[in-house]
Amino acid sequence: MLGLVFAVLASVSSYGSDLSVNSGFVSKYVGKQSGTVFTDGPAVQSGINFTTEKKLPSPIEDGSVYFGLWNSTGLNTDAGNETDICYGWAGKINGFSTDVGISYYDFSNTFRKWSDSIFAPHWEIGGNVCYVRVELALPTGGSSYDCGTYVTVGHRESWDLGGGASLNCDVGLTKDDGTYNGTPNWILGGSSDLSLQRGLWTVKVLSLQFTAPLQDDASRGEQLVWGADISRKF
Repeated sequence: MLGLVFAVLASVSSYGSDLSVNSGFVSKYVGKQSGTVFTDGPAVQSGINFTTEKKLPSPIEDGSVYFGLWNSTGLNTDAGNETDICYGWAGKINGFSTDVGISYYDFSNTFRKWSDSIFAPHWEIGGNVCYVRVELALPTGGSSYDCGTYVTVGHRESWDLGGGASLNCDVGLTKDDGTYNGTPNWILGGSSDLSLQRGLWTVKVLSLQFTAPLQDDASRGEQLVWGADISRKF
């Protein structure tokens, strides 16, 4: 698996891709769509992302292929440790922002075994008012998880505060039909961050994330997460 990762990275890099790295801290690791607590304590989350422009025929206006590697590691516990690989295309089609891709979620095993991992294809389309995102959870062979689907309708907004500072917000309502063996539910969620950009560096001075199930749910409740993050482009 790691050999495949490095092969893709070499291929993407050869086409003059942009590279960014980031690392941050969160008070706990909670799924943004599901509201599930994966790590009930502080965690370090880091990522590497590659993008490269990809010209496609009309009606596709512009877009880029992306590849990312992401990890979350708990500081007080191994529970919820996770490494993800994602690959996809994001751009505009007839004026609508579009994101199509697939992710591989490896839970705690660092690619050492096939079980308890998830393939998650997703599709997202959005306009000025809202976006719609559909994500499937397809367990690998031997996994203890069931198949499931997230369907999210949400809205993103960003405000330029001047001096390289910006405020970014994302709020959405997700229908979870029982992903990761959870109870089917509607989840209200959102996130916001205050960011400061200086040259190639971007610092999320403060980020907040909240999730709240709209129906009684013994496996998850209201969650508020805070954190900070720093990233650099190359």
